[in-house]
Amino acid sequence: MVLRGLLVLGAISLPLVAQGYAEVGDREAVTRSDELLLVDEPMVQIPVRVTYPSKAATGKLPVILFSHGAGGSKENEKPIVTAWAAAGYVVIEPDHDDRDQLRRAALEGSPGAEGATEPGPRRRGGRGGAVASPRAGSRSGALGAGQSRPRSRRGGSRGGELRQRMRQMLQDPETWRRRVADLQDILDHLDRVEAQIPALAGRLDRERIGVGGHSFGAFTSQLMAGARSFALDGSVADPRPRAFVLLSPQGRGQQGLADSSWDDCRRPMLAVSGSEDGGFTGQSGEDKLDPYRFGPPEDKLGLMIDGAAHASFTGRLTQDSAAQRRQRDVDDERRLFEWIVSATVAFWDAYLKEEPKAQRYLASDALAEASGGRADLRRREVENSTAGAAYPSP
Repeated sequence: MVLRGLLVLGAISLPLVAQGYAEVGDREAVTRSDELLLVDEPMVQIPVRVTYPSKAATGKLPVILFSHGAGGSKENEKPIVTAWAAAGYVVIEPDHDDRDQLRRAALEGSPGAEGATEPGPRRRGGRGGAVASPRAGSRSGALGAGQSRPRSRRGGSRGGELRQRMRQMLQDPETWRRRVADLQDILDHLDRVEAQIPALAGRLDRERIGVGGHSFGAFTSQLMAGARSFALDGSVADPRPRAFVLLSPQGRGQQGLADSSWDDCRRPMLAVSGSEDGGFTGQSGEDKLDPYRFGPPEDKLGLMIDGAAHASFTGRLTQDSAAQRRQRDVDDERRLFEWIVSATVAFWDAYLKEEPKAQRYLASDALAEASGGRADLRRREVENSTAGAAYPSP
């Protein structure tokens, strides 16, 4: 087994630490900035949230882009983002425009929908744009300062219609391209992010970039890593990110993915799923580890957690109200989330910070021991490989 910079022969035993590799993260330990928009002319607006450590040491900070799931939002509380930021990362979350499509669909035919404020359409003409603060007013119906996005209305016959729209959106290659373009726009203009947040001025490390995503966002992350869908014309891979975390990703048979789809995914990747993480079209949790299983073996890890469901990975089910709505045991969800945080933070630390402690943790059985065997961190065996080789571009 090879980790970058570390050749391991067999498993390593580490002292059992109850908390695992990393703490879940204290909301008070991070700072959030929600008042940023990625703006292009003609008008394109990509709202972004930036979460970063409140008391980080001086110097450069690694950057993680996080892509939300279908119909999700940067506004959703994601304890996983808090945990990553508390561990010393700047996490940038965009609102992808498929969220707006579902919000508009929810408004159609709803009481009071006539005259309601809707986010304006986005134009994509390649990669470009700049980050700016929201401006008073808006053009072409675009969201301006002080305007709130319409909330979805669920229930009744509209639930089935919205679900059908989501299915269509998940299979739309143009939506896939726009999502990747959102992340590329952010990377193109990290200097504008720094300009809007004085605490981050000159501190975003362009050489240490990671991309993570949940559900549909995991598909976005895969595409950026070099995964190829046979429903998409060409690759949309970007060479700048160094590592990728896929939370409940897609496997073969979904969105045009097949056995060879991950042949060009040569950068470090961690795929995370659970025994209760069913796919939209019936896939099992094991099926969702296909990106780990079928890509080149170097620096590929898979995490299977017994009892984890689709919503477990972002930490939302650690909140009492969310756990009750989904009839989940909140205490167990908190245990599951501790293991998810330990594995993902160790992965980022190993591949973005190159920390030996994290490399040793990933090469050990510490997580399995701490979880009583419920968290199975898998590593691909590599033959005739040289540790410490340079990260290849896709």
